[in-house]
Amino acid sequence: MQYIFLIGDENLTLDSIRAIEFPDSIRSYDVDPTRFYVEYGLDEYGKSDHIFYDFHTDAPDYSQYVLGKIPFHCPHFITMVYRSEERMKSVLQQDNFLKGIYVDNDYCLIVPIEEFIALGMPMDFPQVRLATNKYQTQGLSLGAVGFLSQVFDESHVEVHFVDENGTKSCCVLHRVDLHFVEGLPRV
Repeated sequence: MQYIFLIGDENLTLDSIRAIEFPDSIRSYDVDPTRFYVEYGLDEYGKSDHIFYDFHTDAPDYSQYVLGKIPFHCPHFITMVYRSEERMKSVLQQDNFLKGIYVDNDYCLIVPIEEFIALGMPMDFPQVRLATNKYQTQGLSLGAVGFLSQVFDESHVEVHFVDENGTKSCCVLHRVDLHFVEGLPRV
């Protein structure tokens, strides 16, 4: 199972999800007071195609920096737990799905849902390119490509690099020394 976080103000509750019509679903119900289930039948492999929506008011394990990027005073969170990425993307694009919320793809991207959809709903760590030679003593040269794996604060991020020989390295770098390969805005 995979998941993303839906983030909204104090009006975001499971009632927000219950109010949505899911046209391809075959049934939906409350599993318990904090979990709502939507079933879509079987996928092409004969496995259950469904989505769980788990409500919570506690923030996931966010740094203070990341919490500062969320524009809601008392944010509420719904974890959207899904088996099919295609199904998740289809649901988010429904005309009647939630508006004015943020999406956290759990890969260093937290943006408004409209922007998440416009970006193609990326579900991987953002790819970055090193824009300086000042890390040569660490074996990294200008143009090295890696994946952002953690945001520590506004200035420092952790990046994983793999060179042409398959050698892996992990470095904490200054954000200004990197360019996002896809040009995506990141937290």
